[in-house]
Amino acid sequence: MLGFLSQMIHVQQIPVKWATEGSSVTLPCYYNISGGNTSIGSFKWYRHKAVSNVEVSDNSTHFHGRVSEADVNKFISEQSATITLHNVEKADLGMYFCEVRLLFSQEISGHGNGTFLNVTGEFRSWRGHYRYVGAGTGKFFSPYFSKYWNLLWETPGEPKN
Repeated sequence: MLGFLSQMIHVQQIPVKWATEGSSVTLPCYYNISGGNTSIGSFKWYRHKAVSNVEVSDNSTHFHGRVSEADVNKFISEQSATITLHNVEKADLGMYFCEVRLLFSQEISGHGNGTFLNVTGEFRSWRGHYRYVGAGTGKFFSPYFSKYWNLLWETPGEPKN
């Protein structure tokens, strides 16, 4: 009777990150594997949209020139699939998912539960100066959240809870 070694992958992300418009933000992603080691694999990040997922990479239209990825050595030795998003925009607000693929005798893949990126910034209108404080407590904290966002606007000062 032949036995085989079963490999499993577990991908970890933090639930929420905050960023200020124009800044850089690091979205951490780490993975653990059971049943062996490999030096062959890849990772991708996606931003969840109501209709489809948008790949988050330096080559994608919206994120072009704004993404730094963990290098190959960190991916293999530190099991890190972390990215940094530069020059954050209000439109970057949303849920981001990390997917890791590894090759053993067959390819296995896994993804994290997602990181919600909340973006703060400022908005000027003819009525005055307002601070954009990101998403409110709305109906979106699930992998298939609603496309409707609750946005909070307030006058200058500290964000309200």
